[in-house]
Amino acid sequence: MFLTEPEERLFKDTGLGGLSMGLPRAAFIASGLDASQLEKYMAGFNSITRNLNDSIKGYDKREDAEAIFDWLWEIKPNRYERGGNFKLPPVVDAYLGETEKVGNCLGLTTLYNALAQTFDIPMKAAYQENFMGFPHVFSLFPSETGAVPIENIFSNGFDYDSHKDHQGIITWENIHLVADIYNSRANEEDNDELRMKRDLLISHGIQNENT
Repeated sequence: MFLTEPEERLFKDTGLGGLSMGLPRAAFIASGLDASQLEKYMAGFNSITRNLNDSIKGYDKREDAEAIFDWLWEIKPNRYERGGNFKLPPVVDAYLGETEKVGNCLGLTTLYNALAQTFDIPMKAAYQENFMGFPHVFSLFPSETGAVPIENIFSNGFDYDSHKDHQGIITWENIHLVADIYNSRANEEDNDELRMKRDLLISHGIQNENT
């Protein structure tokens, strides 16, 4: 199995028990960026975080999480596209450019979670096998009163009632989101090597859960 230089760092990182490089960098690598492209896109992502600074008050994590959600929808009110971008680079390009459509549920959830975590807001993801007839991912904000579901494909999706107490929801960590990018690439390209990378990441996630 061939690994690019950034992928070698990614799999070493996850094999050591986590994702210390952070979700945005890991998601860019899983999306297929090589070393020459990676820092360019990290700079683009950091530009989005700087644009968000005025919306983040830093007093209440839940309020800040909602502020990020609202800002993303304000900037791109038509951002969801079924079958749209799932890779993080075109999602970032869309936010920095004039494109109306940004991404599908995976692309939007990855961006939202990456931004939230950059501002030290705890954020997980969730997987649902069947939502409106399709496999689906969305965000989860952990709280003492129960996880707050955040549906990134709807502008009214913060604290989304339809996901509450649903028995078919599986909570995901960052490593599962990154693995799902590999999975989506594998399906798009019909590429068994990408499936191997997906499976290796998932196995690292299982090991991390058991340590």
